[in-house]
Amino acid sequence: MPTLIIRTNLPSSKVDANFTKDMVKIVAQALKKPESYVVVMIHSDANLSWGADDQPAAICTLSSIGKISRDENKKSSALIQKAIEAKLGISTSRQYLVFEDLKKENVGYQAITFDDLI
Repeated sequence: MPTLIIRTNLPSSKVDANFTKDMVKIVAQALKKPESYVVVMIHSDANLSWGADDQPAAICTLSSIGKISRDENKKSSALIQKAIEAKLGISTSRQYLVFEDLKKENVGYQAITFDDLI
């Protein structure tokens, strides 16, 4: 159930149609989870100012049940943020990536929680 949400001031016209599909693969690789579990969403055209200027920037949140730790986050940050830079042209110095380690009892799926599934 890993979820990557990207909020950016980049115009939607600059986001390739396959961007989310490409990022699903990268998140799955980073977290060592099946692609079929990964969700990626991008909110472009956001009213976002970094350091009081309007240059491209992104605020990202990666949520997962497990696979979030000090050492894993370092590897995931490198893979994900470098991919965003390569695919969207947003410098890693203008991105934040926030990690959320979710408890399985706090995530619903199929009208139950992951606590009942795993």
